[in-house]
Amino acid sequence: YPWVPEERIHTIPRGVEVDLFSPEKVDVAWMEAFKKEHHLEGKFVATAIGRVSALKGIDTLVSAIACLKDRMPNAIALVVGGPQKHQEHVFDDLRVQAEALGVADRVLLVGSQKKIPEIAALSNVVCSCNVRKPESFGCTVAEALSMETPVIAAAHGGVLDIIRDGQDGILYPPGDVEALASAIEKVSTTRYSGLRQHILDCFTAERMV
Repeated sequence: YPWVPEERIHTIPRGVEVDLFSPEKVDVAWMEAFKKEHHLEGKFVATAIGRVSALKGIDTLVSAIACLKDRMPNAIALVVGGPQKHQEHVFDDLRVQAEALGVADRVLLVGSQKKIPEIAALSNVVCSCNVRKPESFGCTVAEALSMETPVIAAAHGGVLDIIRDGQDGILYPPGDVEALASAIEKVSTTRYSGLRQHILDCFTAERMV
């Protein structure tokens, strides 16, 4: 719209329900039970959250976990979400891939979960791995930061407006398995701060309204 003066144009980013996605309000008992059920104690949990489809690039995360089999034996992929309609085969494809790469015990597909704030809180990092088509915004990315959980994200699309590379986590080239594996390693030895404050400053639902 070249005829519209720039000063008339404003960007209104999507907002996070920060009262819901609050580290102070998590169900600790549920988190402990979930970790016990899925044997997460002592693991470095790299989580993908959202509908499981070919779009999400979760196969990239599975391959990255395989790359870390010897370098970081406690790293696991936690895949949270149900299959997208007409893409139910992706679940089976991921299981076959994990088995072929020898990491079937390190890739957990736990289906849909209601307590997403708790999932984000118990994760060591949340991963957004889209390859062919980026997220238009990346809601789970912003929600993870609101829970003080760092993010690794493929560097395209909406996440570029959210993630400050090196401050909130790491951006990597879409589809680059080794770069994703290296990012997981780096995040595991890095301490991050101010993640929730960044969301409070820029990406709240109240601010959006």
